[in-house]
Amino acid sequence: MGILDKLRPQARWKHGDPMVRLEAVQALGDADLDVLAQVATEDTDARVRRTAVSRLTDAEGLAAVTRNDADSGVRDAAVERLVALASADAPGALDALGALGRQKDLAGIARSQASGPVRHAAVAGISETKLLGGIARHAVDAGTRLLALERLQDAAELEAVATNGEHADAAVAALDRLSGLSADQLTSLGQRAKSRAVSKRAKALVQALTAPPVEAAPAAPQFREADQAAARDLCRQMQVLAESTDDAARRDGYAATRVAWVELLADADVEPATVAEFETLSDRVRSALAAEEASRAAAAAAAEGLRRDQAERIQWCERVEALSNDIPAGLDEARAAWQALPAMPETWAASLQRRFDDAGKAAERRHEQAAQALELRAQAPSVVEEVEGLVAQDYAAVRGQWQALRRKWQAIQRTGDVDAALTERYAAAAAQFETREATVREGKAKQQQENLQRLQGVVAALEGRAAAENLSLKDADVIVKDVKLVVGTMGPLPTAQDREDLSVRLQAVRAAVQPRLDELRNAEEWKRWANVQVQEELCTKMEALIPLADTDPAKAAEEMRQLQEKWKPVAAAPRSQGEALWTRFKAAQSAVYEKCKDFFAQQAAERQEALKTKEALCEKAEALQESTDWVKTADALKVLQAEWKAIGPVTRGREKAVWERFRKACDAFFTRRQADMKQRKQDWGENL
Repeated sequence: MGILDKLRPQARWKHGDPMVRLEAVQALGDADLDVLAQVATEDTDARVRRTAVSRLTDAEGLAAVTRNDADSGVRDAAVERLVALASADAPGALDALGALGRQKDLAGIARSQASGPVRHAAVAGISETKLLGGIARHAVDAGTRLLALERLQDAAELEAVATNGEHADAAVAALDRLSGLSADQLTSLGQRAKSRAVSKRAKALVQALTAPPVEAAPAAPQFREADQAAARDLCRQMQVLAESTDDAARRDGYAATRVAWVELLADADVEPATVAEFETLSDRVRSALAAEEASRAAAAAAAEGLRRDQAERIQWCERVEALSNDIPAGLDEARAAWQALPAMPETWAASLQRRFDDAGKAAERRHEQAAQALELRAQAPSVVEEVEGLVAQDYAAVRGQWQALRRKWQAIQRTGDVDAALTERYAAAAAQFETREATVREGKAKQQQENLQRLQGVVAALEGRAAAENLSLKDADVIVKDVKLVVGTMGPLPTAQDREDLSVRLQAVRAAVQPRLDELRNAEEWKRWANVQVQEELCTKMEALIPLADTDPAKAAEEMRQLQEKWKPVAAAPRSQGEALWTRFKAAQSAVYEKCKDFFAQQAAERQEALKTKEALCEKAEALQESTDWVKTADALKVLQAEWKAIGPVTRGREKAVWERFRKACDAFFTRRQADMKQRKQDWGENL
């Protein structure tokens, strides 16, 4: 085996676990017949073989399984499959049942609702008298009944058909086949017969045997015209059958016409000439049917001759198929004897050689299976020891090992008897693992329930967000993304129905939000399109500030800042135009900024100076915040506050910090003064 073969994934129907193989066989398609045939004959597990057999359509392969498989259930399944195929007129199925000697199954097909050719072929393969008699008595199809009757030669069985037959045609035909009966025997048979037509026919035969008395003149028969017309019509039908060349149609038509004739004679008198004509035509049809039966018998005789020619080889095939003990030696002996036999004719060499080869392969598989079973049983003590050794370890760490050992023990049990003491030890250890597995399952169920509750909360939140009236484009887009995320990360749930319910709710959320999202996106596109004109105007205005920056940089700087603020709300634009407009606006802004650079530097210096001045005021206010000279300090702080207001803006980013510092110092003093005033008022009140 090359390295690529080792890396190639193994087919699931070759997996080591029989349950995996079983699922794989069930999943195979109808085109995988070669694989099914291989599994049916080579798999080590009877359940897998039985499943493969139930899907086979090859009659020879099913026959080989029936002869060679060691498991009775598999053999029964193969026979059942052969019967089903034979009933459906599958090629070779009836022949395979006949070669296997399954005459009861052939009788079942003959009495079933299969097609006429299938039923007739099944009857042709039956030689047991009892089975043929049962078909003649009970078969629903008239052609099948008469064909079985034609093959029936036993007088006792013919009498049973005449006496107990459920159908008049077969019963009367069986009576006609009985020769040499005395008047008493015919009278007794007529009295016992279930069919009235048989009783009447027996009575007529008795009258023919017994000379009529001289003194008694027979009563004149009553020939009614309606009965004669029906009889003539039956003669015409029999005439058509006598001229027909379709054997199957002739057989079925003869049976039906004969039934109608017998029923007519049971209830009416028919003119002798018409009776003679009908019987003459019937003889012609029966002769044709007899010729057909003779041809079929000749074919059967040829088949019997072929069977005799094959007998010795068939015996060796059967011996190999029956090998159970010392199989290698038996195979060697059979193969040596097979090679020593005379050469086989090409007409049947292939099928018989295939049977012998299949039997040999099956025997080898039985030997291998027996050796594997013996080897498995020898491993039973070590398996039990391993299981007992895992009991004391952490279940999560050894769970895989335990499951593998459990499967191995199940395989050991299927091989036959296992020591009772080992079985008890394994059961005790397995019980502990079962308890731990139950705990794991409970934990898993709890986790699944918690996950379900979490997801239900998430879905409810998404439903609430989706129901909001003023849904923004960003919110709608986030909701759709969140729905996708939840669907892809659901995790384990208690039941498939829970997953289905959540999926339906999430789909409903998406279905509700998606149209609004599309609408908002369209509105956003229109807004971007409308922003293009505003951006062009802002670009024009920014470009107009370039010459102004030379003469009035302060004004140009202020207007530039205003244009920047106006750009922000209209910054979104179609990508094809927005990038170019932004580049244009930024270029004009850079030009204005470059010309106002000196102004900005001066402004920055002024703001830096203002920052220093305000920091100085902060220091002064902080120096006064602990003073108790309430009046003078309050006046001084008010002066500082006035100076603060007169100072311009400070360096950008420092405004809040310096203002918080100054206000904190002032608030500290005035808070203290207020508390002092409150205390003095309280003292004044107490003094008063």
